[in-house]
Amino acid sequence: QNGLRQREQALEEAHREAEQLCKSNFELDREREETQKKQAELEFVVQSRSELVKQIWELFCEISQARKELRESQLRGSSPQHHEKAAAALETLTAAKLRNKKIVANYFSDVEKFHLGTSPYYFRQDEDAAKFRPLDGPSLAALRKLTGAAAITAGRRAPS
Repeated sequence: QNGLRQREQALEEAHREAEQLCKSNFELDREREETQKKQAELEFVVQSRSELVKQIWELFCEISQARKELRESQLRGSSPQHHEKAAAALETLTAAKLRNKKIVANYFSDVEKFHLGTSPYYFRQDEDAAKFRPLDGPSLAALRKLTGAAAITAGRRAPS
């Protein structure tokens, strides 16, 4: 009778441990899913940043080309009305180019500027914009390494 009682207690203990393991496994699966979701979100941010940089740079180049063509047409035009319209359009394009240049200067990293084939010295950053700098080179690599490590350890419990 005593042996039977010990077996029942051992069985109950094993059952509790199994339930605890199932619960822990469920929590680990949930944490792993959350980590994968966060990693996907980070990857989206990284990819969308690249596309944003590309689009803004193309806009800068288009504005520069339109400005150049307008200046050339202004030299060829003869009527005063044509000169006035061209001057107004040139002023608008110049303001747009300066605004776009400020965006490139303040929000593109030096790595991105070099990648686009331009000099960071042409696109000098404003004094107060330093706090809004995007991640670049080592910072981005460190962030990717950190998120990769988090994804790897998501399946393991940290020692308590």
